[in-house]
Amino acid sequence: MAWCAPSDPRYMVESLEAPADGAYQIAMVRVPPELNLELFEWTSAQRRTTMPSIADVDAHHLGLRVSDIDAAVAHLSAVPGVELLGEVKQVPEGALGAGIRFGDLRSPWGLNLELVDRTHEASRPAPRP
Repeated sequence: MAWCAPSDPRYMVESLEAPADGAYQIAMVRVPPELNLELFEWTSAQRRTTMPSIADVDAHHLGLRVSDIDAAVAHLSAVPGVELLGEVKQVPEGALGAGIRFGDLRSPWGLNLELVDRTHEASRPAPRP
């Protein structure tokens, strides 16, 4: 992947509120049947090099629904730089969403990820029409 920068620095400032010297790499991820994700990595002389805390105003979090959380956590934990944050948890019996299992990870670049497995949810909501 190569770094991309629009030919007009005004675009960066006016349309994206990014520094005029901003450049980015983009990865397009398609998850069938119809989910498309754009992942950007930005660079600039003004770029902050520390990630925000999950509780900060500008923090980011990506939640993904999986069908086998144990397999997903095992796979992602084997990726260099991915950190499992605690153990896989389960919503207790009697609580709303009982049976849902979830786990939190951090990507090598600091993005917080949440994996959610609803395959054993006690009372699943009705599908949307």
